[in-house]
Amino acid sequence: MIDSEVVDGVLRVRTQSGAPTQGLSFWVPAMDLRASRTAVLEGLSALAPVNLVHRFDQQRLDPLPPAGPCDPRLNAAQQRASDACCAPGLQVVWGPPGTGKTHVIVNAIERLMTAGKRVLLVSNTNVAVDNAVEGIINRLAPTAGRVIRVGTPRITAVARDERVSLNRLVEARQRTALARLSRLEDSIAELQSNHPQRRLADSEAKLAGFDPSEHRRRQARRDNQHRAQQLTAQVQAAALHAAEAEGNLKQATADELLAHLLVAMVYERIARHDRDQAAQGLAEEERTTGLSRAMSAMRRRQARGAAHRAERELDAKRTERTAAEARLRQAGVEVSHALYVQAQAATIAQAHEWAAHAELHQSTAARAKEAAAEALATVRQRLNIAAAAAQPSEQDLKLLSEAEVRGLPQLHEELSVLRQSAAECDRKIRECQTQHDRLVTDLADKRPGMQAALIAEAAVIATTLSMLTLKKMIAATAFDIVIVDEAAAASLPELMFAVKAARTGATLLGDYLQNGPFVDPSLPKEDLIKAVYTRDCFEIFGLTDPATASQQPGCVVLTEQWRFGRELTELANRVAYRGLLTAKNPKTCEIVLVDTDGLGRALSGIRRARPDAVAGTWPIGALIARALAEYHHPRDGSVGIVTPYKEQAETTQELLAESACGPAIEVGTAHTFQGRECDIVVFDMVEDGRGWVAKGAHGSDAWKLQGLRLFNVATTRARQRLYLIGDGAAIRRRGSGPLGALRHMIDAGTIQRVLASDLLGIDEAHAPVEETVHHDLWSALQPYIRLVGMYDEKQITAEVQQRVDSAASSVWMWSPWVGKHSLGLQDSLVAAHARGVEVRVMALPEKEINAEVRATLNALRARLPHVVLVHKMHQKIVVVDLRWTFVGSMNILSHPRRPAEGRHEVMIQIDSARFARQILSFELANQMRNPPRCETCGNTMTEAKEAGRSPDRRWLWYCGRMINGEPCPQTLEFPERTGRNRAGSAPLKRNSTS
Repeated sequence: MIDSEVVDGVLRVRTQSGAPTQGLSFWVPAMDLRASRTAVLEGLSALAPVNLVHRFDQQRLDPLPPAGPCDPRLNAAQQRASDACCAPGLQVVWGPPGTGKTHVIVNAIERLMTAGKRVLLVSNTNVAVDNAVEGIINRLAPTAGRVIRVGTPRITAVARDERVSLNRLVEARQRTALARLSRLEDSIAELQSNHPQRRLADSEAKLAGFDPSEHRRRQARRDNQHRAQQLTAQVQAAALHAAEAEGNLKQATADELLAHLLVAMVYERIARHDRDQAAQGLAEEERTTGLSRAMSAMRRRQARGAAHRAERELDAKRTERTAAEARLRQAGVEVSHALYVQAQAATIAQAHEWAAHAELHQSTAARAKEAAAEALATVRQRLNIAAAAAQPSEQDLKLLSEAEVRGLPQLHEELSVLRQSAAECDRKIRECQTQHDRLVTDLADKRPGMQAALIAEAAVIATTLSMLTLKKMIAATAFDIVIVDEAAAASLPELMFAVKAARTGATLLGDYLQNGPFVDPSLPKEDLIKAVYTRDCFEIFGLTDPATASQQPGCVVLTEQWRFGRELTELANRVAYRGLLTAKNPKTCEIVLVDTDGLGRALSGIRRARPDAVAGTWPIGALIARALAEYHHPRDGSVGIVTPYKEQAETTQELLAESACGPAIEVGTAHTFQGRECDIVVFDMVEDGRGWVAKGAHGSDAWKLQGLRLFNVATTRARQRLYLIGDGAAIRRRGSGPLGALRHMIDAGTIQRVLASDLLGIDEAHAPVEETVHHDLWSALQPYIRLVGMYDEKQITAEVQQRVDSAASSVWMWSPWVGKHSLGLQDSLVAAHARGVEVRVMALPEKEINAEVRATLNALRARLPHVVLVHKMHQKIVVVDLRWTFVGSMNILSHPRRPAEGRHEVMIQIDSARFARQILSFELANQMRNPPRCETCGNTMTEAKEAGRSPDRRWLWYCGRMINGEPCPQTLEFPERTGRNRAGSAPLKRNSTS
């Protein structure tokens, strides 16, 4: 059994762990009515010879038991009905709406449980079953498992009550396993939330078109270029070094030559000194006269020889010095005066020391020069090799730069790690999922046994007739008493199938003047089949009018009406019950006819598939119904919109889908509303005198009787106020039937008639008196001042494009999807922007749309500068020049001009500057106009989303730009915390809690 519940009109289904958060579809196969019929027939074929079901064949009821003690909580008729529910045999309770059938059922079940009886409570609707179960819960507070609700409850309190919900009771017995299941689901959810797949997919998307081999080849060519550039710099440095070594060698050579010159000059100085000494000695000898002649001559010869040697030595040293000077001149070295001064003072040892040092320095410099030259040659050779290698082109350098700026090489290096991480995460998820699936299978295998055990132990089983026929564990169970609510709407085979489960007694409660049995269109048309499936139980037992029912000993008639007041009781009596009902509710239930007469065919004309057709749709009904629902919900309690035809219900639902209160408003045909009640009911009759309501009448004509029944069902759902939407002229033409009853009550003043055409266009200065029906209607319809028209998908695109083409100041558009069919309208938007019109478009972000639409969205963003992406956006709105407003269910930028058959889309155009301003304020236009800059990455924040939980939900700007493979997480709260679902911001008179 699917774990589901209905909350505020929304079916909530629990998904399996690991299911995606978006893009889910819920497929519900149509109920196999043939399987249900087969189960019914098989069950009936096995009847025992003595069974209450044979009363249907005999067309007789068992007499009511003698009257017992009276319960002060019941009136006399309700007491007799409760007695019938507890008595043996088969009885019927005819209870028109509001006469307390549910009250009777709760009282009877209380008595039966006290007596230790087992009871089966069934109805053809979930709501009727839930109403009784809720009454039992409130009165008896049963322990867990004593009363069990089988199926999908419509009332949330019943669905969530762990004492009565079969699903909750089974969960309680499986609590340990469910806790383990929850832990596995948490593990799977955590693994999925941290899954590297998103980063992997993002990396792979970024790396699309990136060739790592070619990238490496480009890098090699760029490396060659860099190497050549580096070697060129090295050659320049080596050349400078070689030049410096050359200079050093030159200087060292000069120093060496100077040192040799110094040595030569020192030697020359000494030789000159020696010559001068020798000459002086010779002169001295020649002046000496005291020696002998021979001795004197010898000494003079010696002196002259010494003088000659000294002179020759001086000449030699002079020659050496001259040669040294010549070498210096040849080397271009100038000899400073200081060297000559130094030569006069230096000794030979000093001169030789200087010369030795200069020679050492010169040899060192020579070696350094040779090494520098070799280094220069080596670097030049390497440069030549690098220059000869492949060099990058301009395109190579551009592509390398782009890849590195985007971090593609690093992403490619991380790719294998990401893939391994993703594979490991997938493995862990599969492991958890396998354990989860095994546990789910085990729980599912044990679930039927647990359900059967719970059902076998329960005192009361409450379910629908369809669930009874398909749930064999219930059908195979015997009960002391069977109680069937809304029996007139059940087929005879279904009733008989339910009654066969009764060992002692069965009671059928219902109203034959409400909806009869649903007839499967696939049934054969034979008269016997038709008689079995189209006749209700009241007809079988001859209960076709109040007098007959009152005289039947096996029937109790409830006549005191407690749900609504005198006015609606009178209408029900006039239309259906012929004065049977007595109003016991002192409260007033106002009845208001919203007269569409005078609005023109475009709005109030009924569109029918064929000229002779009865069913149809009209724009004004959907518009007024939406306006009234938005006005009253939730201020005045629950609101329901009823209509005779499925097509009109669908149109109204589509119009309400964009409303904040849409999910909380019940919209449907009279058949779907049987068994329900609302504080405010809007009955859109779709009536111009040719409809089903107009044809409704008592008698043998089943189709006309059903028209009367659906009117009766629709109108008797209201507790506080009933709105009827219809053509007043058609009502005035009728003298009988439902419309005739309306005419008489309008003439008598019991029903208030309000012309919609009188209210549309009234400004605040001329508003009706407050706290009147007229004022309520004016307040509800005020946002729709000067309604221009309602368009379907075949007309609206051209109408919007015409408005955009003539726009003078501004165009605001909310269209979740941007499709390829809207190129013409996109051209008009671009043209409007080009001529200076402010054009603002709001659409869904890329993550929430499919790939095809994503491409069209990006194309639009490239053409228009002001496109804001709004997360989870559903509204479809166009506002042109702060005056013309289109609102409805169609995606303007995605719907084809010639749509395929299927969903019917509608848009309303309204001429109202006030409404346009309210819509823009409601949709936060001022904030959408000025997206802020991201404080992290500096980009304009073009995405908006609503975050948090009620009542603290707030609107945020969201960056989301990709930075290093991750979306920028920066958010910024809107400056004003106003907008949708906030007090004072809704232009359609929505309550602050809506």
